[in-house]
Amino acid sequence: MTNSEIIIEANDYKYLAEFLDDLPDNSFVNKVLTGCGNTFLALTNSRNYVITVPFISLIKNKLNSHKDVLGVYGETTDQEIENYLNSNIKYKKILVTYDSLARITNFINPSEYKILIDEAHKLIDSASFRTNAIETVLENYQKYSSYCFATATPVKDKYQLPELVNIQKYKINWKNIKPVTIEYDKYPDNLNKRIAVLIIKFLKDELVGNPYFFINSVTSIIQIIKELKKAGYNDASLFKIICSNNKENQIKIHKHLGKDYNIEFTTDQLKRITFCTATLFEGSDLYDENGVTYIITDGTKDHTKYDILTTLPQIIGRLRDSKYRDTVYVILSPSYYFTYTSPEEFEQEIRRQLKLAEGFILTFNQTDNEMVRNGLEEVSKCNLYILNRNGTLKVNTSVLYNEMHNYEALHTNYYYKDFAKEGDEATVLINSVPHNFKKANQELNIEGLNKIRLQKKASFKDLCLDYIKCKEENIPTQIKDIELEYPVIAEAYETLGSEKMKALKYRKSSIEEEL
Repeated sequence: MTNSEIIIEANDYKYLAEFLDDLPDNSFVNKVLTGCGNTFLALTNSRNYVITVPFISLIKNKLNSHKDVLGVYGETTDQEIENYLNSNIKYKKILVTYDSLARITNFINPSEYKILIDEAHKLIDSASFRTNAIETVLENYQKYSSYCFATATPVKDKYQLPELVNIQKYKINWKNIKPVTIEYDKYPDNLNKRIAVLIIKFLKDELVGNPYFFINSVTSIIQIIKELKKAGYNDASLFKIICSNNKENQIKIHKHLGKDYNIEFTTDQLKRITFCTATLFEGSDLYDENGVTYIITDGTKDHTKYDILTTLPQIIGRLRDSKYRDTVYVILSPSYYFTYTSPEEFEQEIRRQLKLAEGFILTFNQTDNEMVRNGLEEVSKCNLYILNRNGTLKVNTSVLYNEMHNYEALHTNYYYKDFAKEGDEATVLINSVPHNFKKANQELNIEGLNKIRLQKKASFKDLCLDYIKCKEENIPTQIKDIELEYPVIAEAYETLGSEKMKALKYRKSSIEEEL
């Protein structure tokens, strides 16, 4: 039996620190809005705090503006921790990743600290692929004097991890919440090429602002930049790639793009085009008054099975000072969650996969053949339904909560029921925030002008149609690009006119003969 939710009135304030001295003890706080300063409150108040976050990048982001804070993750040495704990700083503030929580808990006396588990929805979001980190949090948070889980993306009790369901819930009631506009485009395929076309529009100043592409795939980022390099955009300084700074990603980027392309963690140096993976979706602050937010999710790719639209509220407003922060553009291909027609059917499939995982583990435990065991263990690493903890395999039961939460979020809370029909507009209330969904018109089709911009051969007819449209709308850069490809189109337009070109069915030979 869960406790009823306690409402905390924010009145006309914008930040938690303006009306709270501390976050509630032993609580699960739905802060509703990102950027309201719950981490700031914990870092600046009169209490020793351990703030647990999902990503190293979030720690580094916060350390930029908070100097008397210790960041603890894989690279932090024991000596650095000891030096900080022995310093004369009155109230100790420690930022730590989920993975490193056990380490810092053993270093300090946790009963002298309060713990904030920030971006707490990641405990369920990550249940499919970071289970060791999640279990570290669950095994340690109760050792502290008190705890607070905080998120702007709450999880329903029926999909929450069982260990967290009965924690007292709080919700911040903000006044004058601004609605968010979501302009969406849905495509069946070729998403990377379409994004490359969009970026070219920005690079040619046909679109205003500096685009920030939130996309959960380093592979997709590489493919997009490769398309742009083929199109002649070879200057690595145009692009910023913010992703997990691990060896695998470094090797992949250098191999496919070259040594001039690197992973960046700093968010202060602005670049024309910025790509952000999940390492920056939660908690980090981006500052660019001309920043434009694009959310890209390609459901046709295996590596993007995690649909980032399940954390839509986390990405909205990530650009703190942007003049465009209240409008977000979504470009998507439907994910595998939409191959199932009902939650019952989807749950049945998840339970079937869990049953298969049980059989897999039984086979692993019963075989004495070392070669077979090694082979099965290697295969298990790619199976989200199986956990491997120090060579011991067990079923990842948390997947059920994670996958059902994602399914319902995408089908019920967000966009698909409204995105089903082209041109639909609808307002959906997501965690008390109005989201106005409407169809965007990015014109990212891979034909005509867009095709030649990607250095591919386009049909003469498509280029004629694009040229006529560009002349009518007076878009000089597009007019010039088509004239460079086919000067005869410009001559035909000026001499024959668009109606005559149409009558000639936009055939190159017929137009040249007529001229």
